[in-house]
Amino acid sequence: MIKGIIVEGCDCSGKSSFVKAMREYLSHYGWDSVDLGHRDGSQFDRYMKAYMSAEMVIFDRGHESEVVYGNLWRDGIHFLPWEQETLDYIAEEHFIKVYVTAPVEILKKRYEEREYSQIIDTSEMKRVQGDFIEMYENHNKYALTYESTSLENMKDTMNKVLELLDKEGLAREVVKTAPTKPTNTKKFILLEGVNGAGKSTMAKLLKVAAVGWSVKTLDYKDTNPFLRYMNEYSTTDAMIFDRGHLSEVVYGNLFRNGKHFNSPELRLLNSYLQNRGIVIICDAPTSTIVERVTNTRYPKHIHETMIDDVREQFMSSVEGLDYIYVDTTKEDDINSALEKVSQYITGTPYSEMGWDKPK
Repeated sequence: MIKGIIVEGCDCSGKSSFVKAMREYLSHYGWDSVDLGHRDGSQFDRYMKAYMSAEMVIFDRGHESEVVYGNLWRDGIHFLPWEQETLDYIAEEHFIKVYVTAPVEILKKRYEEREYSQIIDTSEMKRVQGDFIEMYENHNKYALTYESTSLENMKDTMNKVLELLDKEGLAREVVKTAPTKPTNTKKFILLEGVNGAGKSTMAKLLKVAAVGWSVKTLDYKDTNPFLRYMNEYSTTDAMIFDRGHLSEVVYGNLFRNGKHFNSPELRLLNSYLQNRGIVIICDAPTSTIVERVTNTRYPKHIHETMIDDVREQFMSSVEGLDYIYVDTTKEDDINSALEKVSQYITGTPYSEMGWDKPK
């Protein structure tokens, strides 16, 4: 599934001219363009929101420019390894990437004709070109190279882009700034567990305790699961999810012939969850789960003989992840979970937060 086009390359390589030409043609089909040049703040959050919300958009620069110029001018500050791996995968699978280049002597001439606040010399131009080439050699799915030395080259590259888009029915200034070090800020809470384990009740308690946080249920939908969950996780803040991609794995294994995520997608979702989420596994004695399910009208529910199997699947799904286990029949477990969540979010102990006590 192609979500958009990312145009990359050295300053003065001809990116903007190519973006303008593509936009003028594709605007008839509802396409637009966006400049993703460097901005202050969390780079990962910025690019994730841009990539995940993209729909028929041409990006003038992408996260690879952040890596190349971050290494050149910002002391190598750009992304944590898991952040870059996630962005690399999404760009690889869901964007056409056009690398725009030109001979260094032409780049130098163009650069001298423009007024840039940041000076780059010939050796730095060669380094940037080489870094982009190396990155694009590892990107084989929708990657194209355009040397901006002739109109014929531009037309040829545009036609190649249009051929890729046609298959899916989608169409016939860098300045030194104070870098922001990437951090693993917790952005959401994920509640998982078998039906009747107490997830929804725990979600309500967390919403009462964590002022400003919202609750959203992510039941199964027959859509692209990787894009769906990555979009939900990356474009929301202060969200409590009642179910997430772990349920997709557990119930996909049990009831949908193992249909859920491929290995790279699951690894990246788990990595995102580990670094940006708080995982709470809700549980209760089997007899309590059966009683709760009996008293609550679930349209579809597993037979009680499968509860232990589902419980084991959820525990297996969080292997290698940090998580909080809660027996929702025990008040001490609930209080302990709220305490841990408050420390994850603010670093302040629950007892000093002034949060409402669970009822």
